[in-house]
Amino acid sequence: MQPTQPANTPPNSTQVPLPARPMLPRTRFWIKIAVLAIALVIALVVLETVVLPSLAQPKITMTNMSYASSGCTSGTPPHWTYTFTFDLVNTGNANGFALVQLYLNGAPSIGTYRSVTFLVPQGSGVTEQPSIQAADCGTYSPGATVTSVTKA
Repeated sequence: MQPTQPANTPPNSTQVPLPARPMLPRTRFWIKIAVLAIALVIALVVLETVVLPSLAQPKITMTNMSYASSGCTSGTPPHWTYTFTFDLVNTGNANGFALVQLYLNGAPSIGTYRSVTFLVPQGSGVTEQPSIQAADCGTYSPGATVTSVTKA
């Protein structure tokens, strides 16, 4: 007489462990979401700390420009002194330097002129009063203009 075996065990066989249960599809989904969330956070940190600051630029304009002259002095040589008053406004998203040219002959870079650089903080304005001297007591057409803007 043979000993009785359990009904679901074949005769003369050894017990084989069952394979590990595969990961549920729902668990895989949440792992993927977590990995994507971490990658997104890293990308946002890099964007905010590296990319955006390098893209920031000043945008500086001149407003309310006027000038006054001293009258012709009797110094050696006789000359006019023109004092300009203007506002520089930075509407950009970075501090900047405005290169301003003061000129006397009706156009920038012709005849007598002077270039002056001013720092204009982001989101603000400054009022400046630079001056320039003419070489003589002739007739002039003074003006001022922003010739270039660079990031501070």
